[in-house]
Amino acid sequence: MDSNLEVIEYNDKAIKEILKNRAIKNIFFTSKFVEKSFLSLFPLVTIGESLPSPSPRYARMSLLEKIRYYQLKFPK
Repeated sequence: MDSNLEVIEYNDKAIKEILKNRAIKNIFFTSKFVEKSFLSLFPLVTIGESLPSPSPRYARMSLLEKIRYYQLKFPK
């Protein structure tokens, strides 16, 4: 689980450079914990979206529902 991670580090310098110099349309997170952590470091980011966790432990959606959701977000 993400909440059990002991050390969470972001390459702040590289991420800031990417956000500044690229036309990023959206940033996807696979957990609310990671989204909250990321946005606390980069509060000006308004293009983030938390996706349903692909983990089998995320039981609110079936595997098929997750697959369909991800297919809608990431069409071929």
